[in-house]
Parts: sequence; structure tokens; C-alpha cells
Amino acid sequence: MNTSDDQIRNGTDSVDNASSIDDIEALKKEISELKEQLSEFENGWKRALADYQNLKKRVEEDRAEIILHANENLMEKLIHVLAHLENLEKYVKDEGFTLILNEFRFILENEGLKELNPENAMFNPDIMEAIQPAPGEKNKVVEVMQKGYMINEKLIRPARVKVGTGEETPAKETEETPNR
Repeated sequence: MNTSDDQIRNGTDSVDNASSIDDIEALKKEISELKEQLSEFENGWKRALADYQNLKKRVEEDRAEIILHANENLMEKLIHVLAHLENLEKYVKDEGFTLILNEFRFILENEGLKELNPENAMFNPDIMEAIQPAPGEKNKVVEVMQKGYMINEKLIRPARVKVGTGEETPAKETEETPNR
């Protein structure tokens, strides 16, 4: 080969080199743009995933709250039935009935029902309702007229009580006073 052919070849090579450098720069720019786009897509995907996880958590919390309120409503209805059965137990002395009533109480307790029976406790207006004053130690529950109930630390029915006024309980006179 002669030198002119070499020069032509080298000239072409330098043109090829220039175009390949431009191609490389264009490819680098395109890669950079694609990396930015990928980063934006990845950030969007991460936000969408976080939103989905938050939604899933909120739905689970809402579901648990709905179940809790449904149980509270059911318990409010069942405590009236329980009160009637307990009153009936006072008059019906049947062992089978008592066993059934105890099982019913056990089921209600397992579902979170807690009985409030504040006999001889200090009056607490947060969980009790004073029905009437009565002779006895001041601000102390003298008699429970109706049991109260809580479910999952929420009061669903306050205990209805007689509260002591601080007056002495009148003693029954056992001795007759002599006639004068």
C-alpha cells in the first residue's frame, strides 16, 4: 500500500474517531438520562409501595375497630339477658340452670366482658351512677342496685349504687322501752 492510501485511511479513521467520540458522548448522555429516569421510577415505586403498606395497615386497624364495636354492641344486649337470668337464678334453684348460667358468664368473660361489682368501695363517678343516698360511711357504696360492665377497658354500663351520706345506720331497737 502506498502512503496516500494510508493517509486516506488515517483521515477516514480520524473522521470515524470523531464520529465515534460523538457517539460515545451521546451514549453517555443517554445512559445518564436513563439512570435519572430509572431513579425517578424507583422512587415512585417506593412511594407507591409505602402508600400501599400504609393503606393495608389502616384497613386492618379499621377492621379491628369495627369488630370491637360490633362486640361492644352485642355485649350491651347480652348483659340485659344476663341480668334477667341472674334474677331468675334467685328464684329457681336448679343445678342445671346454674351450670348453664355459669357457662354463659364464662363465655362473656372470655370475650372481654368485665363485671363491676363495687360493694363497699369508694364511690367512683367514672364507673358508677349514684341512684340514691343511704345511711352509711360517707361516699362509700352501701348497696349495688345494678352491676356495671366494661369491655376491653371501655365502660358499657355503669354500676348503679346507693352511696353513703355519712349518717349512722339506724340500729334496730331490740329492747323495749319500759312504760312509765
